[in-house]
Order: sequence, then C-alpha cells, then structure tokens
Amino acid sequence: MEAVKLQRLEPKEKVGLVVVITGNGKGKTSSAMGMALRAVGHTMHLILTGRDAHPDIIERAHTVSEVREIKHTYRQKIEPQKGIDY
Repeated sequence: MEAVKLQRLEPKEKVGLVVVITGNGKGKTSSAMGMALRAVGHTMHLILTGRDAHPDIIERAHTVSEVREIKHTYRQKIEPQKGIDY
C-alpha cells in the first residue's frame, strides 16, 4: 500500500487572531482550552468566552461562535457532576 503524504497548510502571513465563543450553551471554556492548547507555540491568539458578548467585541473579533443550549441536566433536576460541571 502506498504511503499517504500529508501537506500542512501554512498561511503566507501569520496573524494573531481574536476568537470569541459566546452564548448560553455549555462548553465555551472547554472549547477555548482546546483551541488554546493547539495554538501554544504557533502564534499569539486571544480567546474570549462568556455569555452575551458585547457588540464591540464581536465587531473586532476575527471569529465568533455562539454555543446554544438545547438540553441541559440542570433543567432535569440533575445536580452538577464532577468533571463535567466543575
């Protein structure tokens, strides 16, 4: 079987990015931590998380993602669980 050669995409110019992860859903900080771990050592990025991001921050950011709650254990009267909620 022939080996597959992977090509890594490199931008012509490295740019420090501002990424906003907002919304009422769960997982904003976890998502930001994963992204921050990937970014370590490559270039400088600023990752902001939290509900109700201010419109000025959204306007200035390069990437904005919104996390929306569809279903949550809290609404099912399930207490916070270690490793998931804290």
